[in-house]
Parts: sequence; C-alpha cells; structure tokens
Amino acid sequence: MLLLLFWKGDTMDDFGYLLMNSAKKLRHDLNQALEKHDVTSAQWAILKHLQLLENHQVTSALLSERLGFDKPTTSGIISRLEKKGFLVKHASAQDKRSFSLKLTPQAYKIIPKLESSSQEVTSSFLSTYTPEEQRLFVDLLKKKLERND
Repeated sequence: MLLLLFWKGDTMDDFGYLLMNSAKKLRHDLNQALEKHDVTSAQWAILKHLQLLENHQVTSALLSERLGFDKPTTSGIISRLEKKGFLVKHASAQDKRSFSLKLTPQAYKIIPKLESSSQEVTSSFLSTYTPEEQRLFVDLLKKKLERND
C-alpha cells in the first residue's frame, strides 16, 4: 500500500528510487567523512560488528551474512583491515579453514573517532527533519528490518 502512495509515474516519486538514492548519498557522505581515518564505510561496518560481537566467535561467514556482503567482498575487506592493523585472525580449533576475527588495540583506539564521524554524517542527513520525524523515520526503518520481509 505504501508504494502506491508514492508511485505517480515520475521517477522522483518512486519509493524505491528515493530510498536507494538516499542510501547512496548517505554512504557517499559517510565514505568522505571516514576517508580522513583511511577507512571506508564497508570497513567501518565490519569493525562495528566485531565490536558489537566482541564476546562471540566471529567468522567472515557470519559477517557476510549479517552485513549482506558476498563472501569474496567480506574476505577482501577483512584482508585490508588486517593489513591496516585493525584486526587479527585466529585459526579455529574445529575447522582449520575457518578463522575467528578479533579487533586489535589499534582498532579500539580508532572506533570512537569513526563513531563520531558516523554520527555527524547521520545527524546531517537527518537534519532536514524535526526530532519527531527523525524518531518516526528511524522507528519505521527498524520495524521493517525486524520483520525481515
């Protein structure tokens, strides 16, 4: 029903177009803000997930699944983060082909800076909305993701 409200035949009123281009702009702005830390938005997503899951065994397969990245993309991002000194791989005792991933002290040092940059971009992105509209927007996005449909 929501899609019908936005569809008028004009691209600028197409819900999918608006959502995808908004996400593209947000990702672009985030990449620009993170560039000063030599981190991309995809690398930031992996670092943040490793931080959130720090008390669990995290593999590249789990990160791929949670972030919606394909396995080769995740593997490449992990390799770049490892070269930058932000994470280390530990061989799994159960499966020699699998590695668990852990953040390094260097990563824990930069994460607050990345969070600050991310918050600034998000605040700027949402600044055209009133505080009530911001809460509603975020709540609707959460609701959609929680339903997972």
